Amino acid sequence: SNASSASVESPAIATRAGGTVEVIEPDVSGVLVDAGDRQALASAIGALAADPARARALGLAARERVRRRFSLDDMLAAYHRLYESLLAGLPDDRHR
Repeated sequence: SNASSASVESPAIATRAGGTVEVIEPDVSGVLVDAGDRQALASAIGALAADPARARALGLAARERVRRRFSLDDMLAAYHRLYESLLAGLPDDRHR
């Protein structure tokens, strides 16, 4: 998955589909191409292969993005906020 490759500092090249847009920030933490655009995919692969420093920078940025946005602590905090907001809409005697 894109999050898995990002967590090990591997630069990602992916299509703009599904959850990839949440994980990859274009040209900051990876490269996004349109689905089905073989030329763009080949070009992106070639560009990163020709520029190892850029590939490394994208990989490092991807790892940091995953660490910041998808850590266990962040996910737990997000669930806690969700549950608190849901409980806030219930009458007081129903969630005590």
